[in-house]
Amino acid sequence: MSWISFNRKRVKLKQLLGVRARLALLAVILVAPLMLERARSLEDTRAKQIAAAAAEFSNLAKHSADAEREVISSVETVLNPQPIFAPLPAVSPKVATCCAPACRPTCPGSATY
Repeated sequence: MSWISFNRKRVKLKQLLGVRARLALLAVILVAPLMLERARSLEDTRAKQIAAAAAEFSNLAKHSADAEREVISSVETVLNPQPIFAPLPAVSPKVATCCAPACRPTCPGSATY
């Protein structure tokens, strides 16, 4: 079994990559977690802003709906007034009498014309 070898020939990083490539790889390894953290932070901030905007929009919609209901209620009140006083009974001009002394000669129901 001499043809089986447990000690394979490994390619070393120095032989595969030059100095510049190894420095670039080191920079990527150091910067990648910071970039991922920044992306996560921006995503959280955006989610919070979207939630705040949704809450503000909901509040604005409720306020607008209340104002619109109030306007509609006011218009309905103006268009359908409820009687404040009871309607007066119809009085015929022959039965009406005037009590004022200055008005008696001209009143149609008074005895003195």
